[in-house]
Amino acid sequence: QAPRDQPFRYGDRLRITGPLLVPPEYDDFSYRDYLARRGIHALLPAEAVELVERDAGRPWLAALYALRERSLRVIERLLPSPQAPLLAGILLGDESGIPEDVREAFNRTGAAHVLAISGANFAILLRVLMGLFAPMVGSRRAAGLSIAAIALYAVLVGGNAAVIRAAIMGGASLVAVQTGRRTYGVTSLAFAIWLMSLGSPSVLWDIGFQLSAAATAGLIFFADDLTRLLDRGLRRVFPAKTAARLVGWLTEPLVISVAAQIAVTPLLLVYFGRFS
Repeated sequence: QAPRDQPFRYGDRLRITGPLLVPPEYDDFSYRDYLARRGIHALLPAEAVELVERDAGRPWLAALYALRERSLRVIERLLPSPQAPLLAGILLGDESGIPEDVREAFNRTGAAHVLAISGANFAILLRVLMGLFAPMVGSRRAAGLSIAAIALYAVLVGGNAAVIRAAIMGGASLVAVQTGRRTYGVTSLAFAIWLMSLGSPSVLWDIGFQLSAAATAGLIFFADDLTRLLDRGLRRVFPAKTAARLVGWLTEPLVISVAAQIAVTPLLLVYFGRFS
């Protein structure tokens, strides 16, 4: 633990001195268990931080982090606050600049999933990449390049458990399309969870991962039924053509959010005592 304003960046080798402490336990939250699931078992409040060497990291990671910082600066230059930090959260996974009142408004209305990097990000990215690469190298090679690109994007935006889950499902769906197989949401979700738990069993206790997996399950199980229900309701009020147009407009902002909210509500109640 050191002050945030230290002029250090990825690739710097540091010598840090201070006392090692066991992470604390609180009445309603185990910070010790929370850190242990991330492979952290001690805290070190830094009494001194000394720069030993520059550029000691991996060049490709340094390039990714430089791109991330440049992208953040561009967003901050083009947009005012809170629009700029909201866009940074949605595109780059950096939610540090979102004002607390704005973050709380998203939480209270049950719309916090809008800020999180999710399958929607990867679906849009895959569609754009395939559209760019396929005319140049063919669909098979374009698929390989696109999967590599979404892996890099997952690292760029922080590579947390929810992001990795979305990247795996996005890659699996692209492989299915290229091999002429149907995609099943439940199977893809189960495969992603199984693969991630093989690498780190503790990921199953990560709250962000649980919320992400639950929201995805909500889309899989409820989105189609809710869309049909909305369609039937609107057809009772509007002509068929108008109803179909309204369904197209409302599916993304309304049906998708409600489907995700149905699935994550039990977890929000258990962990945060919050009901939207």
